[in-house]
Amino acid sequence: MNCKQKLRLPLISHKTLKVKCPNCQYEVDFDCDKYARNQAIIRCTLGVVSLTFLALYVTLPFVLKPKFDIAHNRIKRNFEDKINIMESSFSDEVRTLTEDYAAQLAAIDIRKLTKKSIEHYARIMEERKSYNRKYALTPREKAQLEMLALASDSTKTLQDIVESVARKAAPTNSEIRANSIESGIVLDIDFDMSELTSGEEGTRTKHKTIDSLRKEVVRLISQVTTDVYEFCRDIDIDKISIGCKHFVNQEYEIGQSRVENQIIYKVSLVHKDIKQIEHNPFLDTYSVSKYFKVEIDEFPNLTIEMELL
Repeated sequence: MNCKQKLRLPLISHKTLKVKCPNCQYEVDFDCDKYARNQAIIRCTLGVVSLTFLALYVTLPFVLKPKFDIAHNRIKRNFEDKINIMESSFSDEVRTLTEDYAAQLAAIDIRKLTKKSIEHYARIMEERKSYNRKYALTPREKAQLEMLALASDSTKTLQDIVESVARKAAPTNSEIRANSIESGIVLDIDFDMSELTSGEEGTRTKHKTIDSLRKEVVRLISQVTTDVYEFCRDIDIDKISIGCKHFVNQEYEIGQSRVENQIIYKVSLVHKDIKQIEHNPFLDTYSVSKYFKVEIDEFPNLTIEMELL
């Protein structure tokens, strides 16, 4: 029908109905038997399709599972074979390396190796004694190389060289005096303790006892003396004097006090004692301090006042 009007019709066997649309007045012959046959075919087809899917659903697992198992086993065997080959290869490699290492260890001559080691470290010590630059690791060792270059400068007088080296060796703002006399050069250095260590600003000190303060002062003086001596040892130095200064609160009998930056400890090394110091690029405190002659020692006159919090 042109208007697509839906109609409900009775099915009468062996009859052909004349149907007229009430809307568009279109007439058509409706064969009841033909319609019934078509519906039967549709129902039969749907039933067959449903049964086919049901049969496939039931039978496919039984058909596909053996094939899946076969494929799974084949893949598993392939991987197992590859793993076995890899394990065998790794085992062979480990065995080969083990045998090689064992052969190398067996070939080592302990006596020859010991001899080479002794020669190697002896060569290192000789290079350190010769001030080889590659062994200058700490800032102090690098500074010593700079001072060595100054000491070997032929364009300067002995007095100038000593003063230049002393400025390199001594702490910042040190008072340096070098004087020439008939027997050689007299070098005098006074430095502030606060330039070399923390906690010593002004009249303050980090030390709790005079003995602790004395030990650090001796260590600092030894450090400065060592640097000056090591790089002027070939110069005819008659005497080296090193003093350590610290701010102190000086009290007078009249009841007054005044803060002064004074020398609290000063030592000297004369010509004969300078020559006694063993040749060593990095002398320890004892090697230097055992030859000290004390010129000024104010420690018996010092007291440390503890601040109350």
